[in-house]
This record gives sequence, C-alpha cells and structure tokens, in this order.
Amino acid sequence: MAQSVDPVSLVVAKVIKAIDLKVQQLQNETIWLQQAQQVAEHALSKARLEEIRSWGQKQEVLYAGYFKELSAVRPVVKALPQVKQILDLQKQVEREYNRSPRGASFTVQYDLVLQRSKDFLQLLQGLVTEGGFKMKDAERVIEILSLREQMSGCLDKMRALNMQSDRSAAGQAQLQTDLKTLKLLNGKL
Repeated sequence: MAQSVDPVSLVVAKVIKAIDLKVQQLQNETIWLQQAQQVAEHALSKARLEEIRSWGQKQEVLYAGYFKELSAVRPVVKALPQVKQILDLQKQVEREYNRSPRGASFTVQYDLVLQRSKDFLQLLQGLVTEGGFKMKDAERVIEILSLREQMSGCLDKMRALNMQSDRSAAGQAQLQTDLKTLKLLNGKL
C-alpha cells in the first residue's frame, strides 16, 4: 500500500519547519543581543573601574600633597618651643647684664657677651622668617637648636661674669674693712 501524501500535511510540515527556523533565528538574535549586552556592560564596567582608579590616583596625589605640607610644617612647629626658649634666654642675658655693676672692670666682657647674644637673635630672625636662609626645615631646626645652645652659653658667661664681679666686690669690701681695721690698730699702737 502506498501511502498517499496529503498536500495539506506537506504544507503544514513546511510551515512548521519555517516557523521552527524563524524561532531558531530569533533565538540566535537574542543570544547575539545578550552577548552584545554583556560586552557593553563589560566595557561600561571597565570604564567605571578606570574612572574609579583615576579618582583614587587624584586623591592619592592630593593627600600626598597634604602630607608633604604637613611634614614641612611639622619641623617648624616643633622648633617653636626652641625659639621661645631662645627669646627667654635673651631676656635672662639682658637681666644679668642690667644687674652687672656699672664701671666694673668686666664692662668690655659684659658688652661683648650682650652683643653676641644680640647677634644670635638676628640669626634666629633669619631662620624663622620666610625670606631667611634657603634651607630644608630639618637643617633649620638643627640651626635653631644650635642657637639655643649658644644663647644658653651667653647666659652662663654673663652669670659667671656677675659671680666673678660679686666676688671681686666682696673681696674689695673685705680689703677696705681690713685696711680700716689696720689703720685703727696702727693709730692705737
């Protein structure tokens, strides 16, 4: 028996195949669009990451600048107590100078020590002003510490001169007393 082919069945089969082919084409297009979407999302993510990396680098440069400025200011701020100490030492040198007896045999030495302390103040002014010596802050701090020691030396020298002057005055007073006593004894003999 020969099977007869129904023309409607053939047409239906061809329509089903055509619809199946169209569905496969649509599925392929959907897959292609999904892949294109993934590529676009990947590119967008990459661009965002690059943007974030760039922002991070800008922040790093910005904060590096801040830290550099802070590290530059730190030694200057650290030096402020030493500057105050130097100024206090200068006041003490001047007090000791004003305490010195006028007309004393040490007048030249007193004047030299006072002048030296004033010279140190001028050097200090040069170190702490913007137009002063062009040096690194660490070097500036070292110079300020050195000036503090030298100013302290001036104060020690001024005090030593005053002590020496006091001893000399005390010795002179004792000599005068001894001379008076000797004259009295001579007059009675």
